[in-house]
Amino acid sequence: MKLDTDWWKNGDSLAVGSLGCSEDLTFIDSVESCADLLEMRLDLMLSDNLDALDILEKHQHIPLLVTARDPVEGGKGDFTLSERLDFLEKALPFSQAIDIEIRNLSAAKPLIAQAQAQGVVVIGSYHDFEKTPDEAVFMEKIMEATAAGVDVIKFAAKIHTLQHLEALTQVFTMAALPVAIMGMGPLGPVSRVLLAQHGSLLNYGYLGDHATAPGQWPVRLLKEAIASSPKI
Repeated sequence: MKLDTDWWKNGDSLAVGSLGCSEDLTFIDSVESCADLLEMRLDLMLSDNLDALDILEKHQHIPLLVTARDPVEGGKGDFTLSERLDFLEKALPFSQAIDIEIRNLSAAKPLIAQAQAQGVVVIGSYHDFEKTPDEAVFMEKIMEATAAGVDVIKFAAKIHTLQHLEALTQVFTMAALPVAIMGMGPLGPVSRVLLAQHGSLLNYGYLGDHATAPGQWPVRLLKEAIASSPKI
């Protein structure tokens, strides 16, 4: 299970297996057959008193996308921003990519530079679990992420109507950087495949028994659906 050095520039739509809780760690060994990357949530692992760095080191043969999610955007635990950035810095030797919320990129500038110097891709993310933001919000976040020098921009938003889904497809025309976009909620499952068809770089499904966001597919089925769906 390997990725090219420029995997994030190649225009491929990749499947990301995400672990929802500590019990799902038993499924890690299956990820190589059903996903392109494995998302490791340090906030979940550390909240469950796991030795996160030891787990990362043992599985560094798998392309790892590592985040310590902000509780404001769905993270678990009451870790401070400083603590979360410290977790990510310690995880760099084992990471293919790290995910930092766009709201925290300013404070993360030294970490961003350090990560990119080590060849680790930096993803700037924004999550709205209630609604689909309007175009002005997307543009604002894109400008913030671009100014901070991230490599990839990720958006996850709750979609209530087909018009909201259409709004997400428009984001691809707004950003010069590679973009990962996904919908959450009842229309989330169909959005995952449709947005992959439009060019979403990273497409998240759950590995194990627990989804990490509303609207996720099991990652094995998601990867198969993406592979069988023509690009738009």
